[in-house]
Amino acid sequence: MSQVTSGGFTPQQFGERAAASGRRLTDGRRPASRGRTLPRLPAWQLFFAAVRLQEALELTATATLRRIAGQHGLPYADSTTRSELIERIGERLLDAAYLDEQVRGLGDGERGVLLAVRASAGELRRPLIDRAQPGAAETLSERGLLFRVFATAGPLRGEVFTAPDELLDLLPAPPPAEPPPATEPPPPAERRTSDPVFSLFALVSALTRRGGHLEREVRGWSHEPGGWDWNARWTFVRHLAQVSGLLVHGADGDPAASPSLPRLLDRPGELAQRLWRAYLTDRGWSELAHAGLSGDDDLADLVQLRQAVLDAFERLPENTWIRLDAFMEWVEQTRPALVREQLNARGLVELQSVPWEGLESPLLRYCLLGPLYWLGAVAVSADARQFARRPERAKATAVEACTWQQARSDRPDPLHGSTRMLPKQMGILPEPAGMLQESVGVLLAPARARLGSLLQAERYLVLKERGRLSRYELVQSNVAGALSSGGSIGECRQLLTRLTQTELPEAITERLAAWERRFGALVVRPAVLIEARSQGELDDALAGAQLRPFLRGRLGPTVAEVAAADALELAARLHEEGHMPRVDAALRLVSEPRRAYPGLVDEQVLEFLLVSLLAFRQARPEQLAQLEGSLSLLDRLERQFPRARLAELHAAADHLAGELATAAATAPGPRRRAKRARRRRTDARAM
Repeated sequence: MSQVTSGGFTPQQFGERAAASGRRLTDGRRPASRGRTLPRLPAWQLFFAAVRLQEALELTATATLRRIAGQHGLPYADSTTRSELIERIGERLLDAAYLDEQVRGLGDGERGVLLAVRASAGELRRPLIDRAQPGAAETLSERGLLFRVFATAGPLRGEVFTAPDELLDLLPAPPPAEPPPATEPPPPAERRTSDPVFSLFALVSALTRRGGHLEREVRGWSHEPGGWDWNARWTFVRHLAQVSGLLVHGADGDPAASPSLPRLLDRPGELAQRLWRAYLTDRGWSELAHAGLSGDDDLADLVQLRQAVLDAFERLPENTWIRLDAFMEWVEQTRPALVREQLNARGLVELQSVPWEGLESPLLRYCLLGPLYWLGAVAVSADARQFARRPERAKATAVEACTWQQARSDRPDPLHGSTRMLPKQMGILPEPAGMLQESVGVLLAPARARLGSLLQAERYLVLKERGRLSRYELVQSNVAGALSSGGSIGECRQLLTRLTQTELPEAITERLAAWERRFGALVVRPAVLIEARSQGELDDALAGAQLRPFLRGRLGPTVAEVAAADALELAARLHEEGHMPRVDAALRLVSEPRRAYPGLVDEQVLEFLLVSLLAFRQARPEQLAQLEGSLSLLDRLERQFPRARLAELHAAADHLAGELATAAATAPGPRRRAKRARRRRTDARAM
């Protein structure tokens, strides 16, 4: 038996350990031919190095064929053709008895390399062979037992040595690898799991909600058994959300939820699978870098490295608790080259000398206690010494209903310094500034609620506590702000009913109805005043027909109101007619887009937008439906105006739609337009 080599173990041990390390291992059986589909294997694994001897010889250089012929005592001369060499070598090596004799005559090192190639479905990278038995690759190649190829696709890339099928059929099948021993599960109180859907919801809520603070909201309940920093999980989840298009950047550059995110949050199973697929194919997240092994991301194929770790993980039984150190030992015994076979040339130079405890062990620990834990694939003990692979069905959780807190609240009135009984149906809390709110409803939302609907309802609610049971309050000031920004009481009522899966309490229904009646009783809108020294000067300035459309009304003999959006245009028209108005400096900000007033979009612009959408719906309803969000915008705009004014706008839209239909019917067709064009060109030549 050979002594221990530079790789740290004997070639025989190399063959035994690599026997179970085949990425495409199929219970000891190899595929009969290249590209055959195997059961229970994903598509990414179907890259076989299986090759027939005749094919390998035809791909071999002529000089190498002459050396192989010399090793086997085959006669050849300078005039021997390539086809004759291939025929003679093939005839000799296809003799099963002769080939078996050649294999038996190999040393322990060379035979161990062939066993490793057999276990790896017929292929092995050059650095791994040299690490186990230096010089074995050249020796076996000179004998025609290994053939060198350069792979540009598949799990193993670069210089790869492959063995022909006829040789591999003579080698013993690799023994099946037993999983690591199971241990007693920890107590339920000591188990830690993570829900990626709820983590994504909490992240998006903190980033997009007004007043959100991620660290303050999640640090108290998000546990990291691996000992990572508190924001490690949220950096990972945010990265996946961005690469999968669930978290985008708004027009102002701030993070914003994609239009499809609320729908996906209401389908947790589908969203979890989307995050999992994004992780499997993402090339922007480096486990080597985040595990603290190397700051260079260009040391390995990140997707193949990740898949190699997942392949070892998926061989574990489900719902079985295993010690983390036992899993490390099992991987070291069954797949010693798990990480190194995925390294490229730069990675091998930098990390080849690093021992198992400094490379594979920390990488596996990070993958298990990091991404796999955050994505809900594993359950971990509180001390991070045990873990269990969670089944797929555990990730698709059932939806739970939110509940209203039915609690009696006896609180002092800070305004009067006395104590009085508040309504028993809802907990009513004082405002932060010390003023008693008109009404507050306390909503308790579990982690498995309809998170998409909850994300939409947060504009009407105030988050008081984030956790596995989040606590919201329905506050009048927050609802009023949502209504001013385009929301509606109907939408609020619908979202709350969907979350609780039942009718709203009577007290909440009454409060919402009261707020709906009161909203819009007072209107605050931007306006601009034009003032004159005398009534005659104002009459003279507004006498022109071009200036009358800008006037919204006379507020007095020397004062008139102008729409805020038309202020600068009115000033320009006055200058054109010889007047010299003095324009307030604040209005000049409108000409600078980065400093413009966002509130200068007044009711007139909303009326124009509503009339346009209504006419478009009548003239081209199928095209309007294709515009995302157009129907909901149209519904919100119709709720902004009183009934009388809305009827006038509908009449204007009907008139505009009729004109559009008439113009489309009388428009000349393509042939008629072409005929007119030819006539104009003829007239131009005649002139």
